[in-house]
Amino acid sequence: MTDHEPNEYVIEQVEREGESLLVGEFLQYIERYDDDAERGVSDELLDAYVETLREEDFFVRGPSKPREQIDERTTDSETWVEQDAFYEVGDGHVSNFPEHWHDQLGGEDDLRAFVRVMTEDIESAEEGTDRGGQGTGVPEPLLLDAAAIIGAFSREEATAKLEAARDRGELVMDADMNRQGRVKLPE
Repeated sequence: MTDHEPNEYVIEQVEREGESLLVGEFLQYIERYDDDAERGVSDELLDAYVETLREEDFFVRGPSKPREQIDERTTDSETWVEQDAFYEVGDGHVSNFPEHWHDQLGGEDDLRAFVRVMTEDIESAEEGTDRGGQGTGVPEPLLLDAAAIIGAFSREEATAKLEAARDRGELVMDADMNRQGRVKLPE
C-alpha cells in the first residue's frame, strides 16, 4: 500500500454503485472528492483505491481491470480527443479532462470560460462527444463535472451558477430540449 489513504466517502460511493460503476465514474469520484487528487489522480493514489477495493472483494472481474481500462484509454493529448478517453495531466497523473482544460480553467469561477474553452476543444476534435443531443456547445453533465473538478466550486454551486447564467441570458441551451442538452454562449 502507498502513503495515500483513500477517502472513505469515495469508497462508500463506489461500493454503493457496485458493478454498474463505469471506470470513468470511478476516476471522477476520486478526482472530485479526494483531497489528494489535485490536477488529476496520481498513479499512487489510484493504486491505493484499487488495493482498498480489492481487499474488500469489490472487483468481480478482478482488481486489475479498472487499472487496465484506464491505462488503455489514456492519451497524452493535451486537448479533447473523445468522450471515453482519459488524459495524462502531468507526471504520473490521469484525469477525465485534458491538460488544456486544467491549464485554462483551474480555479476558474465563470462558467462562460468553461463553455468557451470546452466548446472549442470538443468541436475541433475528430470524435467530439455524442452526449447532450445534437447541436453545438458542451453537454450539460460534462460542463458540471468539469466545473466541479477543475473549477472553484462544488457541483451544486456549478448547477446554481448555470441556472443563474441562463436566467441572465449569458448561457443558453440548444433548442432540442434534451434534458442533458448542450450549453453554449449566446450568439
